[in-house]
Amino acid sequence: TSLALTESEKGTQDLTASYQGLVQDLEREVQQGEIEIEQLRTGLRLAVSDEILFASGSARLDKGGAAVLTKVATNIAKLDHVIDVEGHTDNIPIKGPLTKRYPSNWELAGARASSVVRLFERAGIDGERLQAISRAEFAPVSSNNDAEGRGQNRRIEPAASRFLQRR
Repeated sequence: TSLALTESEKGTQDLTASYQGLVQDLEREVQQGEIEIEQLRTGLRLAVSDEILFASGSARLDKGGAAVLTKVATNIAKLDHVIDVEGHTDNIPIKGPLTKRYPSNWELAGARASSVVRLFERAGIDGERLQAISRAEFAPVSSNNDAEGRGQNRRIEPAASRFLQRR
């Protein structure tokens, strides 16, 4: 039991260090409201605005967004957690020629989450620890009735919330 407690204490210390490192490395982005960082009891959760990551209707990371996510990867690489990367959209349906590539918000959100997972893997996080998840428009944090609310709903949420179970 004391070994388990020691591992638990180390896990908590690692989370706290990663949280503090993220807050320090991303101070400007946090102050500008581009990213939110939350330390949970069992992990970390970030919410990154899609405005700093992707052009409208695209899943290709912008240079600035890639730089922010590389800072995130550097800090969470030290954890022994599974990293879930959730892609979220607003409730506006995909229209026009873009539907050939992304028939719905499910595909767009999934493609964006996959772009972030690939960046994390290139930054040194083992692919065994990564998951790309599409939530589409079904987990809003704000109302979709106005542009501001829809902007808050379009986001990527990397979360380190459970320890990796080694096989």
